[in-house]
Amino acid sequence: MTKQQERGKFGEDYALNYLKAQGLILLERNYLCRMGEIDLIMTETEFLVFIEVRLRDQTTFAHALESITYTKQRKILRTAEFYMQQKNYKGACRIDAIGIDISDGQFKLDWVKNAISG
Repeated sequence: MTKQQERGKFGEDYALNYLKAQGLILLERNYLCRMGEIDLIMTETEFLVFIEVRLRDQTTFAHALESITYTKQRKILRTAEFYMQQKNYKGACRIDAIGIDISDGQFKLDWVKNAISG
C-alpha cells in the first residue's frame, strides 16, 4: 500500500468511526464500478447515504472539501445512480461529503449533508 493509499484509508477510518457514532450504519466501503468509486455507503434512518471523504494535511491552499472538483462530483453522482439501479433501490438518498483537515496535529472534521445534488 502506498503512503497516499494509507492516508486515504486513515481518513476513511476516521470518518467511518465518526459517522457510526452519529448512528449511521455501514453498507459498503470503497464501492467500485465502471462509473467510479464511492468511499462509504451508509444508511441514516430512511436515507441511503453516499459519502465522499477528503483528507488534507495542510489548509494553506484549500480545505479538504474544496478539493472535490466538479468532475469528481459528476463521477460520484453517476456512481451513486448506478449503485441504486444495480440494487433496485427506490427510496430516499443523498450524497454527503466529509472533509478532514489536519493542522499541527489537530483534526477538524466537517460533515456536509446533501453536498452534491443532481
